[in-house]
Parts: sequence; C-alpha cells; structure tokens
Amino acid sequence: MADDHDNTPENGAFPPESLLPYETWLEDAYRGVMLSALEYVSREGLAGEHHFYLTFRTDVPGCGDPRSPPRAVSA
Repeated sequence: MADDHDNTPENGAFPPESLLPYETWLEDAYRGVMLSALEYVSREGLAGEHHFYLTFRTDVPGCGDPRSPPRAVSA
C-alpha cells in the first residue's frame, strides 16, 4: 500500500508522541547489555589483547572524583 503523505521532519511533520516509554526502555536495555558484558568478562575474561575503554561524564551534578575537592558550580 502506498503512502501518499510526505510526513517527514523536513516538511514540518513529526511522528505522534508515543504513549509507551520506548526511550526509557531502550536506555534500560543499553545499560543491561553493558552490565551483562562486564559481568561476563569478570567471570570469563577477555581473549587475547582485547580490552574495554570506559569513559565517565563527571560534569553531571552529583558526580565527580571523590579524591578531588568539590568545585564551585555557578547557577
């Protein structure tokens, strides 16, 4: 069946807001995959020279290096 409507963001049309929290589910799923991978590697190890690169955002309120003195945050 053909869709005669050009409902694209370029034409100012956006999909309707979902009644289901898909974004939250996806975020939870991504965290679950990461946790499963880390748990697996902690038990089984990584093959050869493989390794993970982990990065952390420390500019999020309430997050930081506990060894560092607190820094002033302007509002």
